[in-house]
Amino acid sequence: MSAARDNPAANGDVRLTDVMLAMDVVDSLRHEEALVARALNTDERERVLLERVRSAYEAQGIEVSEATLAAGVKALKEREFQYEPPPAGFRTRLFRAWVRRGRIGRGLGVFAAVGALISGGYYGFVELPRQRADVAAVESINAGIASATVDLRTLDQRRVALTERLTDERRQSPPTDVAAAVDSALATAEGRLADAGQVLAEASAVALGDRLRQPGDPRRALVAAALEQRRSLLARAERHLDSAAAMIGTLAPLRQLPATLASLRDDAQAIAIPPAIDTDIDGLYAGGMAALRDADADGAQSVAAELRELRDELQATYEISVVSRPGERSGVIRAPKSNSRADNYYLIVEALDRDGRVQAVAIRSEEDGAVRTVRSWGVRVSASVFNGVRDDKADDGIIQGRVIGEKRRGYLSADYRVPVEGGMIHEW
Repeated sequence: MSAARDNPAANGDVRLTDVMLAMDVVDSLRHEEALVARALNTDERERVLLERVRSAYEAQGIEVSEATLAAGVKALKEREFQYEPPPAGFRTRLFRAWVRRGRIGRGLGVFAAVGALISGGYYGFVELPRQRADVAAVESINAGIASATVDLRTLDQRRVALTERLTDERRQSPPTDVAAAVDSALATAEGRLADAGQVLAEASAVALGDRLRQPGDPRRALVAAALEQRRSLLARAERHLDSAAAMIGTLAPLRQLPATLASLRDDAQAIAIPPAIDTDIDGLYAGGMAALRDADADGAQSVAAELRELRDELQATYEISVVSRPGERSGVIRAPKSNSRADNYYLIVEALDRDGRVQAVAIRSEEDGAVRTVRSWGVRVSASVFNGVRDDKADDGIIQGRVIGEKRRGYLSADYRVPVEGGMIHEW
């Protein structure tokens, strides 16, 4: 036990005081080193350093062995090759930035590229389109100013021309039967022209000023609003002029309408064979003339259209044939709206002229009373007739007796070769 305490290395242990002493020696050597030399690379420097440290400890009454001094020198030498970071400061940060300049430069480059991309994207997708839109808006307003000026002048010239036409129409003396209708049409046209003149004057009073010089022109909003107002007024004036022109355009046919009605009446009666049709024609003609005397030009024109259709129907000739083509019906069964438990039987037919071409025929439906011009329609027949045609088609796909009626010239109705029940439809 005693030997172990006297000899610290006997069992490989080192006393704490020896360790602390060795550490203190190293610190002393480090301090003295600054006074003697920066490096221990010569024997003379090492000897001087050891003597100075030994003298310092002896002056304090501390005994330091040669082994402890040698260990301190060894530790000091080993520390010489260890890296010690420089103290923090501006110069240190500056030197470190210079060393890392490549990486910093790349980072700055990426930052600059991202900034340029964002800036370019904003300019390309926001600023540039806005600038172009502003320029386009200014160009559109300037073009609108020029166009509105031209339109105003053009519409006023049209108003003057229509006024001259109206004056010429007033100089003509219409037949007595249409005098009232002509006067009414003239008054209506004159009113439309007066309305157009007033609206054009309002449009001319809307000040547009000079063309805009640049997108930032402070007059832009005011000019745009004024341009829209003028355009609206010009559109109103154009509608008045269109109405006046249409009314003036009816004057010549209106003066001829009595002769037109008489001609249509005569043509239809020359074709009609049953006397009852002549009576109907006379009734239509009288209604048209009465409408003229009442200044009802539209009513008279409608009568003329009826007489024309009647004449054409009297003149038409065709055969009524059951439709017999692949994919198309030859008949349908319908339940009437008045009795859903009953069945109505219809053969689907078409009108064929002498060359076998399908003709359009005006048909009145018994289901809704509407008259439509169609190329095929349904004729109501009895169940026995319907079943007979169905069986004929089912036999070999061909209907042998397809022609079931004929429309002759001079008659309005067809003569049927099979019993029919009078009703017709044009939808199924």
